[in-house]
Amino acid sequence: MRTLTTLQEASQGTMQWGDINGLEDKVKVRQVLRYLPQSLGMYPGVSAARRLDHFAALKGITNGKDWQQLVNDVLHQVNLYEARGRAVRGFSGGSALAMPRPWWATPVW
Repeated sequence: MRTLTTLQEASQGTMQWGDINGLEDKVKVRQVLRYLPQSLGMYPGVSAARRLDHFAALKGITNGKDWQQLVNDVLHQVNLYEARGRAVRGFSGGSALAMPRPWWATPVW
């Protein structure tokens, strides 16, 4: 699964997704799959708000007001606003995955 989702390199063989060569065009594969693993491999001690700060930065949102509003909106959408200062390691897998969900429609990678 990690190879098919481009999280690790293939040791041999080919990977074709329709007309997409999965070994050569990983960005296209990720855009089509919109897959996030159960564990994002990000710092587990970071807070929910800080993790969303990272996703906002990846999306190119650098205006302080826009960025803060977006982070707060997402925390409210996924029902984690009250837990925004807690470390992500204490969240269920579903809650941890819910945070980046609003960005799935336009992948960040």
